[in-house]
Amino acid sequence: MAIQRSSRALGNPPIATTLEVNDETGEASLYVNNGIRGRTLLATADNIGDEWDLKNQFRRRWNAENDLNLSRAEFTDLFNTDISKTLNNDKAFLINTHASNDLRAVLNNAGVPGIKDPSDGTTPGDTTGTPSRAETGTDEGGGGDTNGTSSSAAADGTGSGYGSNTSSLTDITIDGVEGQGMPSGQLRYPSDMSSTMNKLQINILEYSPKGISSGDDFNINERQKGKSLVTIFLPIPGGIQDQNQVSWSKGDMNALQQAAAEFAVSFIEGGAERAGDKAKDIADRIASGYGEGQTAVANILAGGAAGIGAQLLQRTQGAIINPNAELLFQGPTMRQFGFSYNMSARNKTEAEHITLIIRALKQGMSVRRSRRGLFLLSPNLFELKYLSADGVSNPYLNKFKLCAMTGLSVNYTPNQTYMALPNDMPVSYQVDMQFSELEPIFNDDYNSDFSIGY
Repeated sequence: MAIQRSSRALGNPPIATTLEVNDETGEASLYVNNGIRGRTLLATADNIGDEWDLKNQFRRRWNAENDLNLSRAEFTDLFNTDISKTLNNDKAFLINTHASNDLRAVLNNAGVPGIKDPSDGTTPGDTTGTPSRAETGTDEGGGGDTNGTSSSAAADGTGSGYGSNTSSLTDITIDGVEGQGMPSGQLRYPSDMSSTMNKLQINILEYSPKGISSGDDFNINERQKGKSLVTIFLPIPGGIQDQNQVSWSKGDMNALQQAAAEFAVSFIEGGAERAGDKAKDIADRIASGYGEGQTAVANILAGGAAGIGAQLLQRTQGAIINPNAELLFQGPTMRQFGFSYNMSARNKTEAEHITLIIRALKQGMSVRRSRRGLFLLSPNLFELKYLSADGVSNPYLNKFKLCAMTGLSVNYTPNQTYMALPNDMPVSYQVDMQFSELEPIFNDDYNSDFSIGY
């Protein structure tokens, strides 16, 4: 995988932005650079049509730079009128320049503006003739070859780039610098996986801290993706599933607890005078309870003084205070996913890829150290995608948020007997991976498309 980038100043006064386009999926993200505070996501676009999902930070930044107070609807109209065509032109240029013929054909058929049909060069609309063009640059998905030779995709853009953009043992160099030594480029198992095969894509990304939101919305400091280090393609295993859960639990608040809470709130919000009025109101409500309120209070106070709690009311009245039980929302939960693969090498290339896949997974999930060892740094992150035969995200399988790998188990003798190839490599490996998403799933995560969602 390669993330292709272009830079452009938007607006006047200008906002320096960076557009990133995934040349395997056609998905795009727009960022603004905040200097030492990192960067902020402004907008995203999927690989269908020309619509953009605008983030609140984009509108706030635009209003601040231009001394405006545009509402969400007003800014959306401004974006669609004056900005979106420019960004779609840049996105189309990056895809036409770097993406495979297969992907360009798919996006052209889907009507994505400016994408050229590889067979005749036609586009769904005349959006590629804009004279202004952004400055472009490339970050290969594996970070390039650390020995000085690039591992770029096939120059003719055919196929899925599997043939030339693959890792080898020469991509691994360890010179004592933290973060070095990861395999780079693209790895796949089995080695003869076709470009039209449904598959699981695993991108290992550099960890990028989320930071603390400095705006009015506490939500919404969105996690940024770090640089892609290596991409792994595996067949979709059997038994895949997801499980979305939300935490709810029973909560009790009986009438006396509710009255105490009302009194406390009154005192905090209105002081002693308002608290006195509330106490009188509570006393009147108890007095009007035809004896139930007085009996309950008397038994509870007496039980507390005697150290027997609610037993007095239970023993004398055969009753308990109505707890007013209710199921209450406690918070979201993080989803977990597991994948298991049996890998057996059939040739030298496949043996090399299996070795590098396991190494990349092990190193990618490992805790990092700072240069002097004073700090421990977060492991790398994992981006998971189910890809369809067209090479784009499969809309009929679940999507993933960025994940951490929480467990990796490698069984070197899955057949319970150690057997080795002539080069001493075990004939088979069983690799079990456990992932946990970094963030919970929210209702508005389903607003961006019409896929099956998360």
